[in-house]
This record gives sequence, C-alpha cells and structure tokens, in this order.
Amino acid sequence: MRAARSPLPPDHRECARCAALVPDATAACLCPECLGRLVAADRLVEDARQRQRQRVAAKGGERMIDAVEAAGLLGLTPRHVRRLAAEGKLPVRRVLGRLWIPAAAVERLLHPNSAA
Repeated sequence: MRAARSPLPPDHRECARCAALVPDATAACLCPECLGRLVAADRLVEDARQRQRQRVAAKGGERMIDAVEAAGLLGLTPRHVRRLAAEGKLPVRRVLGRLWIPAAAVERLLHPNSAA
C-alpha cells in the first residue's frame, strides 16, 4: 500500500494546537491563541524564578540574583560570570544547582571606586 502524500508544502507544517499553517518545522505558531499560551508560560517561569530568588534571599538576609541576571547587569555572558565565581572573584551561593550572587557584590564590580 502506498503512503498518502501530505497536502502541505515540504517546508511547512501544521500547528498541533490550532491547526494553523507554520512556515517551517522549527518556527512557532504566531496566532493569537498560541502566542497567548507562550506569554502565559513565560510569566509562569518568571514568577517561579522570582519566588526562588526570594527564598534564597530569605536564607541569607541579602538580595541575591542569579548568574543570568548578573551577566546582564555586568555586560558579560553567564559563562563568564560562572568563571569569575570559580576563580573566587565573585562570591556565590549554590542552591539546587544554581549560582546565586549577592547583589552587593555585583554592584561592587560595577562601581569599584565607590565607597561601600
């Protein structure tokens, strides 16, 4: 028996959620329904990250930021921030496999000549 040919062009696929035509296999559907789901998921991730940041800060009593946020503030890559931590140039606390950096330490790196 011969397999049925797909009616879609080879560089297109159908969105599994709303059946909209998506230009290629790696692109996300941009219809309002699917975009709404993506935005909601992004908010959930950010809310979880904020709760984790608050838990970490509560343990030490100081404001902590993760390596990605520190990298953004310092204009570095997260990998470079992790390297600075490994070299002992940046104090860190590891919680559940993630690096947390005191915000004051990042401020000291940003403004080394200011009085602490």
